[in-house]
Amino acid sequence: MDKAPIPISFDGFGPITSPKPSFAQGVGRDGSFAPIWTTEPKLPNQFKSSGSNKILSPFDANISVISPSTATVTISPGTVSGILPANILSPISISLSSTTYISLACTASNNVVTGVTVVASSTPFVGQTPTSGIAASSFSIPAVVIINFQSYNLLAKNWVSAVPVVAFITYSGPTNTPTPSYIWSW
Repeated sequence: MDKAPIPISFDGFGPITSPKPSFAQGVGRDGSFAPIWTTEPKLPNQFKSSGSNKILSPFDANISVISPSTATVTISPGTVSGILPANILSPISISLSSTTYISLACTASNNVVTGVTVVASSTPFVGQTPTSGIAASSFSIPAVVIINFQSYNLLAKNWVSAVPVVAFITYSGPTNTPTPSYIWSW
């Protein structure tokens, strides 16, 4: 049974098409063997690194060496809670003589992400400090580390959903009034 490719939405970046389905052996609940329909989606060309067949995942780093000590990095498109970073395709100049840490600097209002910017630094990532009553209005998500011309994507090869979570609760006053303290999770 041959089926046509199935278009799949890809977070607003256009359709992905599935190749011809393939069948694998699976085991049914009763222990019998049954065929399983499997496919691996094909990504549109805009997600391929130029000049190669390497498929870029969201927030992968594409390094272009300018000289033995400097390069530019372009981060592939991805979203944080549905928001595309303002400077996502802007080249970032980096020094290749030190480790570079690329993060997604996020702003938030009323526990909702409102803006994202890609930021490069030679300073290692730092953890979050919980805030009392409401989640912090700004936070950073570690995205990529570049060491000796090699980039390492720290995200799960997916788009990011940032949500505030309760880190701990303190109780105060004669009625033991609870006050939650929040951090951002992704």
